[in-house]
Amino acid sequence: CDKSGLDDDLQKRADKVIQNAIKLGVEDTIKSRDIISGNQKLNLLFTSLIYNAKHGLEPKDDKDKELFEKAKMLEENADPGDTREERAFRMWANSLDIKDKDGNPFFFHNLYDDCQDSIQMLKLMEKVGPEGVVDWKKVNKNPKNVYAVKENCKYCIEQVAKNSGYQTVNIGSDDLYKKNKKMVLAIFWQMARKHTLDTLGGISEDELLKWANGRVGDAAIKGFSDKSISTGKFFFALLKSIEERAIDYDYVFPGENDKEIEDNAKYIISVARRLNAVVFCVWEDIKDVKPKMMMVMTASLRKVAEDLEKAKAEKKE
Repeated sequence: CDKSGLDDDLQKRADKVIQNAIKLGVEDTIKSRDIISGNQKLNLLFTSLIYNAKHGLEPKDDKDKELFEKAKMLEENADPGDTREERAFRMWANSLDIKDKDGNPFFFHNLYDDCQDSIQMLKLMEKVGPEGVVDWKKVNKNPKNVYAVKENCKYCIEQVAKNSGYQTVNIGSDDLYKKNKKMVLAIFWQMARKHTLDTLGGISEDELLKWANGRVGDAAIKGFSDKSISTGKFFFALLKSIEERAIDYDYVFPGENDKEIEDNAKYIISVARRLNAVVFCVWEDIKDVKPKMMMVMTASLRKVAEDLEKAKAEKKE
């Protein structure tokens, strides 16, 4: 990474920082304006991604080296799909400006740890709605022991989640306390799905799919698990329908091999962000056609389309 950006103005310097970060292997998760404006949450996330990509730390001795190798093995053995899904839902949760029990900004670092006592999950459920779904008189805001924590978990799953319309079959209150990854992610998916569709006026997934297919012509898909999504044709057509000039087809490939699929997926995310779409997925989610992430991505693009149409209508007036 070079330091040529140090002599530029703020905009060019921020652009250079992002370019250098990408060279280090950092995901494209932030825009230059976020750096310039001092967006605390996004800058903290960006800094942590840089640290994870190139922390610059080396083991001091053989004992440290052994611990380092063990940690590396744990990371390699982790389920990449599970890790990506947790990251996506964590980014979604952090976008909602949740407060802690004292009213201070709360930043989710690990969904399983941060939701073990259910308090922050209840905060999210309250934010997503329906209004008044959480009765804080029934919550132990400062649980002193395991019994109090489990009471919170029970209230969260058996009453609040149920009253919010979430499917809790096979999900028990102990799953939160014991950090059951599969069950915690199942609850987060239902919250993210509800919030995303409510943002679009409470439409259904079928209505969202019908809207998207109505704009993409022969690139239409059967559903959000359609394997043809991996080629990129569906999202490229949808992006073009939203903004005619959005796609530079010199950067678009047929999607016939892994490299072309990867390049297309990365370009799709880049274009979506340039259109101010809120993107929580990573390019691997498009490659692997993760239905949940594909639905959320499509919903985000519909929101962009609605905002652009609204802006054009206001301009005419």
